[in-house]
Amino acid sequence: MKKSILFIAFLMFMNHYSQTSMVEDTKGESALSLGSLSVISVNAKDESLAFSTGWNFSRFEKDPEKMYWGVTLKAKGKNGVFNIIKNKDFQYDGNIGLFIGYLSAPSEYSDALNSSVLDVTMRNTIFSIEFLTSQFKLYNNSSNIKFTDQIYGKGTYGYKIAIGHNGQGSIKNKVPYVFGIQLNGGKKNNSSDLNYIEIGDVSYETDINTNTTREIVRGKVLAYDLKEFRDNLGYFNINSDFGVQVKSRFLFILHWRYSVMQGFKPRYNPGFGFYLTKEGEPTRIVCGIQYQSLDLFNVEKSQKSLGQRSSLNMIAGYSF
Repeated sequence: MKKSILFIAFLMFMNHYSQTSMVEDTKGESALSLGSLSVISVNAKDESLAFSTGWNFSRFEKDPEKMYWGVTLKAKGKNGVFNIIKNKDFQYDGNIGLFIGYLSAPSEYSDALNSSVLDVTMRNTIFSIEFLTSQFKLYNNSSNIKFTDQIYGKGTYGYKIAIGHNGQGSIKNKVPYVFGIQLNGGKKNNSSDLNYIEIGDVSYETDINTNTTREIVRGKVLAYDLKEFRDNLGYFNINSDFGVQVKSRFLFILHWRYSVMQGFKPRYNPGFGFYLTKEGEPTRIVCGIQYQSLDLFNVEKSQKSLGQRSSLNMIAGYSF
């Protein structure tokens, strides 16, 4: 409840002061990448905080074409951003990355292109590489292992390489729209697709006078089942977004997601969302709410219904 109140308060602040180009889904994926803005963003479903900042290359500042570069940082608690430290242990996912982009000015496009139904006023091509790190606990319930050794910390590393193209324009010079496509891939673990197991943190005390042993439950430990965990998996994602302005400051965006991970069947994770934008700038998104279906065709044969495999998400961001 406290987290919901804090997020609503954050949204109210964003309505007046924010503008971000990041539109992440519940898995943290996006095809509408950031430019050279400095942005702090919040993803409610992913329960993550992200920061990005960029700079133009000085030699290109006076040209219609602008090249820029920047860095990104992201932190996510394995059991929510408010639980990055749990039971005195760090349990988190972290990303640090570097990106380089090329912003094309309207003058670069031919009259033939700009006389079409979909006029293009700006395009942005961006390449990025990220280093991934993850820290959590695993649970091995093998009978031949002592209970005190069944739960242990695990740290893994991975990477993500992405290239994307996005932009904005208008439909017959009347309706503003945004578009984007991104390809990314790399190596990571599958912990983001697993559910935690709650295990009692138990210790035993023996009374030497009575020779009796007493069980003491000190709390609960959150850990992943070792049998389900996989590391160093190759993955590949295709992300596509297309949205139109439906009111003066509102965008309706369709999100198409295709995800492949080594050892698992491909998944389709489509969604849509409504977003509040900065007045006159449809790519400057203040906040939004999304609905997304995870594993639309249920290729993993889950017992959950389509509705149970779907989720709502809220995002917000502040640029400076």
